[in-house]
Amino acid sequence: MRTTFLSLCLSALATAAVAQPANTNAFTATAPTAELANNMMMEHLLSQQIATGSADYAAACISVTQAVKRKALLIFAVTPTAKTGVFKEGDWEVQVVFSQDIYKHDSKAGAFYQHSNGGVLSYAAWQYSSGNRDLALRLIRRLAEAQPGLNWSSPSHPPTTIQQILSGLENADGSMTQYLKEDSEWWLSRAKEFGQ
Repeated sequence: MRTTFLSLCLSALATAAVAQPANTNAFTATAPTAELANNMMMEHLLSQQIATGSADYAAACISVTQAVKRKALLIFAVTPTAKTGVFKEGDWEVQVVFSQDIYKHDSKAGAFYQHSNGGVLSYAAWQYSSGNRDLALRLIRRLAEAQPGLNWSSPSHPPTTIQQILSGLENADGSMTQYLKEDSEWWLSRAKEFGQ
């Protein structure tokens, strides 16, 4: 799709350039056309990225809420040193998987695996707030090892790293109160929306 759109834009640009009379003003006549084609292409690519991110977000929310129902969570590792496999965490199964492709292409663009790991983090916040601190801390430890760059933030709170979250919850020092409140609320709203 992107290639077709780019070809159409470049074709339109070439047609506009060829159609210009041969004079010294030809460049100024084609420059706005090139800028317009470039802007259209960028707008289209941005629109595609937003749509992909939104679809990945919804799919990850559905995946995590369904996994919670089965008590079988999946965590995506983005570092090759993460311990992978299927682990028993109480009556839960937690599978940590590593993919060389995710590692090579780890991005900050909101890919499915990022949304999915973020959903597990939110579920852990809700578990901790609900009194199941053992399970919550075990999940957060697995996430910290699997995706060390994972963080949480909200419009009213700057980014907090997974290591800061883990440390604050292990120490029970109250530093993660806002995180627990907001991420637990987020989990409950996602579970209601996507867990049907």
